[in-house]
Amino acid sequence: ARCSENSSSGRCPASCRGAGGGGGGATMNGTSTTVASASALLADATKVFTDEYWRGGAPRAAAPTNAVERAWLALTTRVSEFELFVAFYVFLVAVYLASAAVFAAFAYFGLFERYKVQWRREWPTPPSYAKCLRNIAWNYLVCALPLGALSFPVMKYGGLSAALPLPPWYEFCFHMAVFLVAEDALHYALHRLLHVPFLYKHVHKMHHEFSAPIGLAASYSTTTEMLVLAIPTFAPAMLLAPHFFTFYVWFVVRQLDAVLRHCGYDFPDPLNVVPYYGGTPFHDYHHEVFVWNYASRFTYLDRLFGTYKPCPHAAERHEPQLVKSRDAFGKSLATKGKKRQ
Repeated sequence: ARCSENSSSGRCPASCRGAGGGGGGATMNGTSTTVASASALLADATKVFTDEYWRGGAPRAAAPTNAVERAWLALTTRVSEFELFVAFYVFLVAVYLASAAVFAAFAYFGLFERYKVQWRREWPTPPSYAKCLRNIAWNYLVCALPLGALSFPVMKYGGLSAALPLPPWYEFCFHMAVFLVAEDALHYALHRLLHVPFLYKHVHKMHHEFSAPIGLAASYSTTTEMLVLAIPTFAPAMLLAPHFFTFYVWFVVRQLDAVLRHCGYDFPDPLNVVPYYGGTPFHDYHHEVFVWNYASRFTYLDRLFGTYKPCPHAAERHEPQLVKSRDAFGKSLATKGKKRQ
């Protein structure tokens, strides 16, 4: 009788509840734990609707120990994590446009033709650049920015934080290496999927309008393709939940990498010493022939699955007898282009 009374009052010891009629107490405790966990989860989720969540500054878990951390602290003291996220997005678009403008200037003035991959192709016309800009404005401002803002609470809940300390160099390098390899592998799989005839026609064909790609066309695509190929960039970062500093650096590196892969120029690249690194000619050739070379930057998956083809133009820039003719050809194209305007 005493056990029955204790059980009803919640004071029955575990050993007593484990026998006979104690199973109901265990069930009640399990239910209470589940309800408590659900309540905590709901409380965390509803934080995104509070003014403190969106406008409060980033947490400071430690004092800065170097110049980079002091600069980071000064930045996060002035703006909230969400405001920093929006500012970074604007900065990312600016980096994209500025880097693409550099290569557009090379084409306009006929510079560095000896390094151009498809050097016999005419440089894009102003309407081509205008078409790219209209598409980028739609994809980045109307689609990507709102979706990025909606993903911010997910990233916060996943563990990303702007708090000090910044990650040590070895952790930063490890995350960046994982991101590069994982993004490349996921991009290969999804890119091959987009070349299935139905998906190519309705989703991916637009990106291949530039058979001789330019830097600005790196993100020239349908909105569906932009969202699909954003998965390889976001997914590894979401799974590893790095510091926001690493997250932001990764996105800048990925954007610059995309511009370089589409710029059309095969400049001397120190990364050529990295095994299976394809460089600009690797992806440029994919645009020229519409097949082969589906990965972002590394060639090992294409080699493994039989979809790799070396770019035949890559070796031409090393032939001395072609240097002068390529430079002259580039200058003549630039002159013709200016006359057309």
